[in-house]
Amino acid sequence: MILLLAAFPMPATAAISEFKNGAVSPSQWPRPFDQGPSLQGWPNALRIWGPDRYDTSLATALTMRGLGGFPYDSPDPSSSGATVLGKSGSWWGLRTCPRSIIVVAGDSPADALAATALSDPTDESTEPYLRRSAAADPLFDPVGGYNRVDTHGAAILLTKSARDGSFGLSTAARIAAKDMRSGGCSTARQAIVVGGVAAVPAAVDEELVALGFSEVFRVEGLNRYQTAAKVALSLGTAGVPGGTNECHEDRIDNADPETGFYANSVVEWRSSPESCRLLGHTVVLTDGIVGADAIAAGWWTSYWQVPVLLHNGRDRLPIATREALQSLGIQNLIVLGGNQRISSAIAQEASELSGATLWRIAGTDRYETSVEMAQTLGGWWPSNNASDVAGSMICVAASDRSGLKALGWPDALSAGPWCGAASRNNAYSMAPNRSIEPVNGSWPALTGSTSYSGPMATPIILVPSGAKELPASIAQFLNGVYRSGNDWCSANSAISGCSVPGFAVVFGGHSAITDEMIGAISAHMDGSTHLSPLAPPAAPRKDFVTRLSMAPVYHQIGQGDVALCARRDAIVDSRWLAAGVDQSERVIWNADLLTNGWYLVDADGIGRSKGLVSNGCLRVESSQGSSHWLRLVNSHGWASNEIRYELSQDNWIFLDGSIELDVSMISSGIDSGSDPSSGGETSLQMDSGTTFRQLTRNGETSSIVSATLSLTLQRGVDGLTPAPDKFTAEWTINTHLGSITGSAEGEAILKDGVWALRGVTSIGGGTWDGKTGQGGFSVDLEVKKEGHFDDTAKWQIDARSS
Repeated sequence: MILLLAAFPMPATAAISEFKNGAVSPSQWPRPFDQGPSLQGWPNALRIWGPDRYDTSLATALTMRGLGGFPYDSPDPSSSGATVLGKSGSWWGLRTCPRSIIVVAGDSPADALAATALSDPTDESTEPYLRRSAAADPLFDPVGGYNRVDTHGAAILLTKSARDGSFGLSTAARIAAKDMRSGGCSTARQAIVVGGVAAVPAAVDEELVALGFSEVFRVEGLNRYQTAAKVALSLGTAGVPGGTNECHEDRIDNADPETGFYANSVVEWRSSPESCRLLGHTVVLTDGIVGADAIAAGWWTSYWQVPVLLHNGRDRLPIATREALQSLGIQNLIVLGGNQRISSAIAQEASELSGATLWRIAGTDRYETSVEMAQTLGGWWPSNNASDVAGSMICVAASDRSGLKALGWPDALSAGPWCGAASRNNAYSMAPNRSIEPVNGSWPALTGSTSYSGPMATPIILVPSGAKELPASIAQFLNGVYRSGNDWCSANSAISGCSVPGFAVVFGGHSAITDEMIGAISAHMDGSTHLSPLAPPAAPRKDFVTRLSMAPVYHQIGQGDVALCARRDAIVDSRWLAAGVDQSERVIWNADLLTNGWYLVDADGIGRSKGLVSNGCLRVESSQGSSHWLRLVNSHGWASNEIRYELSQDNWIFLDGSIELDVSMISSGIDSGSDPSSGGETSLQMDSGTTFRQLTRNGETSSIVSATLSLTLQRGVDGLTPAPDKFTAEWTINTHLGSITGSAEGEAILKDGVWALRGVTSIGGGTWDGKTGQGGFSVDLEVKKEGHFDDTAKWQIDARSS
C-alpha cells in the first residue's frame, strides 16, 4: 500500500562548509580519521560497509540492533543528539539484541563458514553445548566445563588473526562486543570464540571477560576441518517433528512463502514453486578452502541451525569430516557447489559414511549457486506478479571468481546471521519505510513499513567483486522475480493497489561491490531498466533569511524566530531541508518536502509548478548555538554541502513595525484589483508621508522621516496550470542618520481584495553608511475601489548584514 505526499524548500547565505556532502552515516558510529563503519543509501538498496572487513563486521552488528529508519525516514544521523554509541540506535536495522556473540578470525573464511550455523535468529533452536574457556566467576562457572549457550541473535564479529601478529581483539571487534554487552544492547552474557589460538589470539577469551561477558566458550580443533566438526557436534541434528515431511506452507505458488522453523537441522526443500518438503537430520558438506558456496548459504544454515562440514578439495575427505559424518546422525546431506569443488566420488563417499540421502545445490558458478539456494531453500522462484514479491528483501555480497586471495568474502562472513535474522516473520525483519521514487512525482508516496507480501527468506546473492555489471545468472534471477512492466509503485503514476518495490541489503565496500553494481541492483528492485546516476543533492540556491512571516505566499514549518527561506525551484531531488547548530551533525529542525506536499502545491493549496519545490521557509531558534547550518538531504540519506550563517541580533537591519503607504498619482497598467489569466502588469509608486517608525541597523537606531516604494506587479499567464504572479520593487527609507536603498523581488497572491507580496530584498546603497544585506520583504496591498489611487499598503523589510 502507499501513503501520500511531498514537502518543501530551502534557504541560506554565506557558506563555510564543515560537513562533507554525500551519504551520511550515524554520527555516533566511530569514525577515526574519517574512516569507520558506514551506511550508504540508494532508493531500493542500502550498503553496509567499512574501510576494511573488521569495520564492515562492526557496521553489520550495529544494523542488527538498529531501532529506527535512518537514512530513509529521517535526515537526522544523531539519534536525536545522543552523546555516545550505547545511547543511540535510530538507524534502520532488525531491532535484534543478541544473547551472545561469536568471534572468528578475519583472515580466512573457514571458521566463519561453520560458526554461522551457531547463530539462532528464531529463538527456537536447541542451544549448542560448548566447552568454557574463561569465566567471570570460575568457581560458579568452572573453566573447562560445558554449558548450553544461548545464541539467539548472535552476531559474528571478525577480529585480526594471531597469524597476522594480533594479540587481542581488533578495535572494531572490541567496540562491537562492548556495544552488544553493555552499550546499545545489554543482553549478551556469553561469547563464543571459533578457532584455535593461531587464529583468534589466546588473550581474547580473558579480554571478553573484562568487557563484561560472564562466560566465554572456545571451539577449536587441530585444523579448520576439526573445528567445523566440533561446531557440528555441538549443534547436533534433529528429525522432523511429528513424523511428517510437510512444510508449514506445502504449496507456494509464489504467494508469500513463509519460512518455518521446526527443529535444528530441519530444512525446507522447495524443488519447484508448487512443492515443499522437509529434510530432517540435515548436514551441509562444502568446500573449506575458498568457501564461496558456504558464504552464500549462511542465511539458511543460521536460520535452520544446519551443521556445516568442510572438505579440502583432495581425493579423500579430511579425517575430522569423515568422523563427524559417521557420528552426527545424518539423514540428509546437502552438498554445495559443483564437481569442481566437491567431486561426485567425494559426495558419494560422504553419503555412504553417513548413510544419508544425497542432495546437491549447484549452478554453473558460485553466483548461480547462490540463486539456486534462494529458490530451493527460500522459495524465490520467478514470478509473473509484482504482488508476489512486494516489499521483499534480499542480501547481496561479493565474491571473486576463484583463488585463495579472492576478495569480497570477508564482508559476507558477518552477513549470514544478519540475513538469517532478516528471514524471521516479524514486524522488524522488513525493508525500511521509504519514499517511492521519484520524490517529486505527481503521486508522492511512502512504501509503508508493513507492506510486505514476498518470501520471508532473505537469501544472500553473490556478485563478482569489483564488477560493474551483474552476472547473467543474477540479472536473469532479478528480472524473473522483479519483472519490468509490472505494476510497481511509482510516484509518476497513480496505480491503485500497486506493488511496493523490493529492497537489497549490500555488504561490503566500494572495491568489493561497485556503485554501478548497487545502482543496477537497486533499479532491478522496482523492475526499472533506467539507472540514474547517484549523486548528493546540490546545496540550496535562491535562498534568504528573515524574521518576517512569509505566509501566505511561502510554506512555513516550525515556530522559531528566524525563517530560512527558499524561492521556487531552489531545491532539486531532495526530501528534507535540515538545519542544526555549530559543529553538531544533529538535525534540530527539518521540513519534509515529500509528506508536506511542497512538490505539489503552493502554500495556498494551488499547484503552480508541480514537480518543482514551491516557496517555503523553515523557522529556527536563533538563540540556540553560536552559528547555524542548513543542508538538503535526499530520500535515501545523501546530503548536500551545508550553508552556514550567523543569526545574532547585532547583524540585523529591521523596522520596529510596518510602514503604511499610499499610492501616489504616478501609476500605470491594468487595474490593481484584477488578476486575469492572460497576464498583465501594474506599476505603483507609493510613499509613507509622516511615520513614527524606527529603523535599526547593526545595533544603531534612527527615526524614519519618510519612505518610498515603487512596485511592478506582473500577472502570470495561466496555461494548463496557474502561473505564479510576480513582483519587483525599488525602495528608499530616509532617516535622521541618512537613507538606505534597496530592491526586492518575489511572488504575489490576491485574496479577498488584498495582494500579499512576499520575497527577498537586498540593501545596496544610501547615505547612511553601513553594511549591505539581504533579507525578507513583505507588503500587504489593499485594493479598494476600481483604479489605483485609493490603494494602501503595509510594508516591512529586514535583512542580515553581509
